[in-house]
Amino acid sequence: MSQGQQLLRLDEEEAGTISPAEAGILLDRVLELIAQAGVVILSDYGKGTLDDGSCSAIIRSARERLLPTLVDPKGRDWTRYNGATCITPNTAELELIAGKQLISEETFMDAGRELIMNLQIDRLLVTRGPKGMALFTRDEPPLLIGTQARDVFDVSGAGDTVIATVAAGIATGMGWAQSAELANIAAGIVVGKVGTNPIRAEELAIALRQGHNGTLRKICDPASARLTLDAWRAAGNSIVFTNGCFDILHAGHIRLLHAAAGEGQRLVVGLNSDSSVRRIKGMHRPILPQSDRAALLAALGCVDMVVVFEEDTPLSLIKALRPDVLVKGADYTREAVVGHELVEAWGGRIVLAPLIENLSTTGIVERVKGTKKS
Repeated sequence: MSQGQQLLRLDEEEAGTISPAEAGILLDRVLELIAQAGVVILSDYGKGTLDDGSCSAIIRSARERLLPTLVDPKGRDWTRYNGATCITPNTAELELIAGKQLISEETFMDAGRELIMNLQIDRLLVTRGPKGMALFTRDEPPLLIGTQARDVFDVSGAGDTVIATVAAGIATGMGWAQSAELANIAAGIVVGKVGTNPIRAEELAIALRQGHNGTLRKICDPASARLTLDAWRAAGNSIVFTNGCFDILHAGHIRLLHAAAGEGQRLVVGLNSDSSVRRIKGMHRPILPQSDRAALLAALGCVDMVVVFEEDTPLSLIKALRPDVLVKGADYTREAVVGHELVEAWGGRIVLAPLIENLSTTGIVERVKGTKKS
C-alpha cells in the first residue's frame, strides 16, 4: 500500500499438477452438485484444474439441465468454454484474446462482436474499469453500463464480485441487463474498500434505494472499516469518531457532525443497530430502520464512514478502530464519554461539541404526538 492505494498483490500457490484420479473425483463431485444448482460459475485461473475435458463436461451437463453457465476466463484459447451462456473477461483479457490493444471505442466494440460470433456462447460481459461494463448479446446491440465516480482503494476481487452478482441475479430470475447493472453497482462498492471484501445484501439494497449515488460505499462493517482506516492513516489522515442512534436526523445532529468533522480529516460515525436502539430507547424505537438511518448519515458530505454496531455502547468498536479524536455532545462530561480512557491511553483526545438547546428526537416525537392528539 502507498497513500491508501494498492500497488501490488502477492499470491502463494502450489505449482504441482492435479493427478488424473484427483481430476476425475473433482469432476464427478461437480457434476453431482450441478443437479442441485440454479446457475454454474467456472472461475478459471489457468492452473490446470479446468482443462478442456472438465470445462466441456461441466458446460454440457449444465446445458442439459437448462442451467446458465458463466465463465471467468483465462489464457488465449477460449474454445474450451464453447457452449457457455456468458463469459466475463476484463478489457486486458479481451485484448489478449483479440491479439491487439483496443484503444478506441470502435475497436473495442468490433472485438466484442467478433468474439461472440466466433465462440459458441450467448453473451459476453466485459468489465472496463472506470468505463463500467459492456454486455454483448448475440443478435442484439451491445449494452453499455456506465460507472459512478468514486474513490478506488483496492480492485482485488472486483471481477469475482461481478460474476457472482450476475449469477445470483440470473439464478433468482432477473434479466441479463438488470443483473449486469446490479453487478456494476456491486463492483463499485467493493473497489471502495481496502482488501478483498464481499458485497453484503444490505449494501446493495441501500445502493438501489439511494439511486446509485455512490454514498453507500461509506457504509461499512467493522472489519472493512478497520482496513479502510488503515489506508486513511497511511495517507496521513487523522480519524475522528462519534456515535449515536441518529433516529430522525435533525439540526442538532447536523451541528454535532459538522463540529466533529472539523476535528480531523476523516469522520467515522458509529450507528446503533435497530436491536441496540430498542434495548436503549424501548420497543417503539427506532422510528427509522438502521438501513435508512445509515443512508441519511452517509449522504452527508461531512461524514466519511458509517459503521453499524450491535452492542449497547460503541466501546468494542472504538477499541477496534482506534480513533484519534472522540467527539460527543456537550451534554456529556469527559468521564461519561464511553471509550474516553482508551482514546486517551493511545494519545487521542476527547472533544465535547456544543449542542442546540431543547432539540432532540424524543422531543420531536413528543411534539408530533401532541399535534396528533389535538
